[in-house]
Amino acid sequence: AYELNYPVILHHVEKPSEDNGNDKYSFVQVDNNNMIVETIKCAEDEESIVVRAYENNRTRGPVNLRIDTNIEKAMESNILEEELGNLSVNDNSIKFNIKPYEIKTLKVK
Repeated sequence: AYELNYPVILHHVEKPSEDNGNDKYSFVQVDNNNMIVETIKCAEDEESIVVRAYENNRTRGPVNLRIDTNIEKAMESNILEEELGNLSVNDNSIKFNIKPYEIKTLKVK
């Protein structure tokens, strides 16, 4: 039912110029198999990217979410995209902790 009600919407993007021989490319990568990246969209009020993800396996722990863009700042926000606090960013990777079944909304500039 989920796939019927929420079909995948794809947008064509150009592969980065540095070709490492790999045909696969991902704009967002997450190192925790229990995290599902649900949404990547433009913010409603500013020039930011909003990433919404959730934990789906009743576990907790650290998460590294890497985005293939230059990240100046990353903030946790609520569902209305109101900022709640800054997150640690290192080499275009955002670090945060997740609780069981928690939904995270991140704003990235």
